Amino acid sequence: MPPLPIEIQPYSASWPAYFSLISHQLHTCLNTTSVPYTSITHIGSTSIPHLAAKPNIDIAILVPSLPAAILAREALIWEPPGPEHYHGGLREEYAAVKWEQVAVGQRDGVAYGRAKNAVVAKILRVAGWTDEEVRRKEALDVREEGVNWDDEPFT
Repeated sequence: MPPLPIEIQPYSASWPAYFSLISHQLHTCLNTTSVPYTSITHIGSTSIPHLAAKPNIDIAILVPSLPAAILAREALIWEPPGPEHYHGGLREEYAAVKWEQVAVGQRDGVAYGRAKNAVVAKILRVAGWTDEEVRRKEALDVREEGVNWDDEPFT
């Protein structure tokens, strides 16, 4: 079956509310099952006000240890410390890359993701990441273009 086209939508004010609903359900589930966690955070494009995005709510559940991550069966994602900032120029540059991929008919999710790497690296550097941290993050993505893009990006 050929891959589905990548869908980008204009920003929706419903995305934060949908994250809140999912977050509440995750809190309830993790608390009920006694899985330790530090935070549940809305990440990715839908968390950035006024940024066009694929309509997927990306969520990071931070846990204190690898055993807790295994129990939660969720990704353990490190975020650099610091205040949140929105940079309109970077947001527009990021959106332009996304729309460009849609315009060229990109259907490969891995290629779509890699097309965004340069601007994502720029965003991470503005957020305080070092060049080495950006390189390490990119090295973790071992997916291959043309393979099912819903596979886990990190092994």
